[in-house]
Amino acid sequence: MKTLIVCPNHEGNFDCTPFCSLCEGDQEFYSDGVVAEENTKGEIFAYDYKGVTIRPEGNQLTVWKSALGYSLFSPDNKKYFFDSLDEVKWFIEYELTK
Repeated sequence: MKTLIVCPNHEGNFDCTPFCSLCEGDQEFYSDGVVAEENTKGEIFAYDYKGVTIRPEGNQLTVWKSALGYSLFSPDNKKYFFDSLDEVKWFIEYELTK
């Protein structure tokens, strides 16, 4: 199910740029299975897609490989950086079907 979400990266200001990792300058995006996780103030601090936590860091989105079932202490546990939500979803889909 797709839900239209106002981009939280710029706190409601309509000044998103094409470099925004979530909306790519459109000020809003369709969640397409992505669930926003909010703190007690209602601020979005992370996203969840198929049980994997996605965290925004600056203009990028990050995922730890341990979130995909790898051991936390494994040398393969790396932090991956992505430029868009579509890239993250593709990576998660790929890793979960391996």
